[in-house]
Parts: sequence; structure tokens; C-alpha cells
Amino acid sequence: MSDDIRAMADRIGFDIDPDAPIHQLSIAEQQRVEILKVLLAGAKVLILDEPTAVLTEEEAERLLTTVRGFAREGAAVILVTHKMNDVLRYADQVTIMRGGRTVTSLRPGSVSVDELVRLTVGESTTNADQPSAERTPGEPYLRVSGLTSTDGRRALNGLDLTLNRGEIYGIAGVGGNGQSELANALMGIPEPVQGEMEIIGEGDLADLDAARRRALGIALDSCRPLRLGSGGPALHRRQLCPRRYPLRPLRPLLVPEKTRHRGGRR
Repeated sequence: MSDDIRAMADRIGFDIDPDAPIHQLSIAEQQRVEILKVLLAGAKVLILDEPTAVLTEEEAERLLTTVRGFAREGAAVILVTHKMNDVLRYADQVTIMRGGRTVTSLRPGSVSVDELVRLTVGESTTNADQPSAERTPGEPYLRVSGLTSTDGRRALNGLDLTLNRGEIYGIAGVGGNGQSELANALMGIPEPVQGEMEIIGEGDLADLDAARRRALGIALDSCRPLRLGSGGPALHRRQLCPRRYPLRPLRPLLVPEKTRHRGGRR
């Protein structure tokens, strides 16, 4: 089975470890697993609901090219998506829905992206350029150099960045491409990485515990409910969301007595 999974993953271009526990995979990786499952099952009618929402452009192109190949072999595919370019490139027939009703059905070659958008939202849209405010960045405050994952998954692979005072540093990317691992490493949540993370004037972040990082104002405003369960090492809520929750350990699940000891036997 592992060989079949690897072969299909290689065919589509997905980087998936078949032996990894599912709870250790990111949301994006879990979606890739679900797609692999239906493809391996040999589905004849394939319904894909926003299958590329958490994929990179390269992954999305490989997936949809593979799906189109299955359709050419006789399978029927329904692709639900808001990405109009994917509709025009991969669909043979398009139905526009709005408010639960069919607006129209047409051939992709007879319509433009702008027209698809108008039919979908019910009005035209404009792409007016938004002026950007000119700002002079301050002095460097956080410097990351060569940050690399060491657990074999390579979620981080030689990441470099410098954050200056007074600026917003945007990190763009779909889920499963190292964002969570970077946030964990900066916050002090256990993450297998190597490299340099320096707060200018304070030294190496690796030498600062979570309390010291919070005292410096480093805050993670991104809770991940799936990581707050009972599996793995116990974590305090404040370790994950220092600005939102008081410092209280998670309580263990209480199992009813009759559930723990069936038939009155201990």
C-alpha cells in the first residue's frame, strides 16, 4: 500500500510520507492525503470541493492536470472552485451558481475571467491600483538566518529574514509550507530546527525561555485547536496563545467510573 501511495503521490507531485501519523500532518497535507485516497480507490465520479485552496500553484497545476487525465480516461469530475483561471483552463463545461440557484451554464472558451466574476458575484469588479504609503524602516530588531527543520520533513529549508522596527513583515504562502514551524520556533514552542534566531540587543532566541520571550513582547496570535487535544506532551494554553488565555494547564479528560471499569471489575 505504501508503494501505491508513493507512486500516486509522485505522479501528482505531492510530497507525502505514507508512514507519518495523520495528526502530525498540516491541514494542507491532510487534504492531499484525502485526494490521494479517492484517486487510489479508483473513483469513477470525483467531486472536488476547492481542492487547490491550500496548494501552491505548482501543486495545483499538477493535481488538476492529473484529474483532467482521469476525465479523459472516462471518469466524471465535478470541480467546485472560486479560481476562475482554473475554470477556464481545466473545465469542459461551467455552471455558475449564486444564492443556491443556477445563473447560467456555458463553455469556458466563450467567456472571460471578468465575465465569470461578474456572473458569480452579480456585479463587475475593478482592479484599481491602491497607492502604497512610503515608509522608512527602522533599525533591525529580529534576524533569522539559515533556519532549517531537522526532522526530515524540511518544512523550513534555509529560511532568512530580517524584521525592522516599525514595519509589518508579510509572509505569504498556503498552509503546510513552514509558517507554523516558523511561528513555533520564534515563540519557543518545541520545534526541531537549526539555524540562528536573534533579537538585536537581546541575543540568541534559543537562549531565552518562553517567559522571557513574552516579556520582550513576542506574541503568537494563532491558536491551533487540533494541537490542544490530549495527545503528545502537555502544553499550557498560554504557550500557544499567550495574549488570549490565563496561564492554566489543560485538565485531563474525566472518564466516567462505569466506563473505566466495565462489569464492576477493576
